[in-house]
Amino acid sequence: MAFVEAPRGSYAEIREARKLCSEQKAKELLRLYVENAKAANMLKHNDYINAIQLKE
Repeated sequence: MAFVEAPRGSYAEIREARKLCSEQKAKELLRLYVENAKAANMLKHNDYINAIQLKE
């Protein structure tokens, strides 16, 4: 959480904020992001699909 709340307006601030997040935690968060971004894990919005006239 400290990384998220740290200022990251410049490259120097980003490098400093990186020290607040362990490499293991960063890898775990990236793995979760990739897993959640998979098409199989996405929600299907039938109203939107019908609005743009796509068939399932």
